[in-house]
Amino acid sequence: MNRERLATIFLATVAIGQASYQFLMVRAGLSNLFFDAREVWYPVAEAVSSGEALYLGNAGDNKPPLFEILNVLFYQTGQYELSFFAFVGLSNALAAVLLYRWVAQDYSLIFGEAAALLYLSTLPLINGTILNVRSVAVVCLLFALYTEKPFAKGVSIATGAMFSQYTALAAIPILLWGIHRSKRTREWVFSYISAGLLVIAVSYGTVGVIWGVESFQQAILSSVLAAGDYVATPVRNPLINPIRWVSLLGLADCVDCSRLCSRSNFDISEGSKPTNPDNCFKPKFCFGTIIDSLCALFLHIIH
Repeated sequence: MNRERLATIFLATVAIGQASYQFLMVRAGLSNLFFDAREVWYPVAEAVSSGEALYLGNAGDNKPPLFEILNVLFYQTGQYELSFFAFVGLSNALAAVLLYRWVAQDYSLIFGEAAALLYLSTLPLINGTILNVRSVAVVCLLFALYTEKPFAKGVSIATGAMFSQYTALAAIPILLWGIHRSKRTREWVFSYISAGLLVIAVSYGTVGVIWGVESFQQAILSSVLAAGDYVATPVRNPLINPIRWVSLLGLADCVDCSRLCSRSNFDISEGSKPTNPDNCFKPKFCFGTIIDSLCALFLHIIH
């Protein structure tokens, strides 16, 4: 077995292991489902499966259609948590492998391995192993960067945006990069844009075909027109917030967390004003992070 295949298997195993650990913690009652999954996505899937139209009434949400449809499918398996966590684990695994190959093709295998391991190591710290919509969006973004074909880039970026609107922010930089690199600019732009529009049309069109015109209109209103405030809401940048990183690194018990929250006048877990000191985010070093460290040591040894 060559090194690339071994690294691929290893990275996938770590990513799936992280999600599996999170799933077992939830099943054992030692951890709760992410708020959105518990209070929004599961009730939406339940309402749609009971006959309500997606995006209307009790089935209202601001997420794009592909995620909402997949969310309903998870519910209909009868194993919502298991299927969703499996999806997150596989998405994280694919993202790590894509990042590894993308970096390795321009630099070297060791840089690709380091990048992928750093990515996996951050996931437990940034809620990347819980039920979330952004794991697959990261996969789509990385694939759009990895592939050289404009049609595939367009499909990938649009698919990511149909799971998480933030992915659309990468559409213009990738377009400009393609214009810069391509010798057949018009053909490249046409292929890229038409592919993206096709995915968007199919996604929203599916909502209209299955749940009707009113659901189609509300889908656009909720996930596009009403998303302006959602994606433009000011938040504290963690890169310039040392208190946030003190907490994320599991050092909150070494400092007076309640004083830090009070002094900064916001809850370091959410970037909002705390209602009480218990709201301060105080994670411990998790088992997944320890596994990541061992993985890094293993790759260093085999190198």
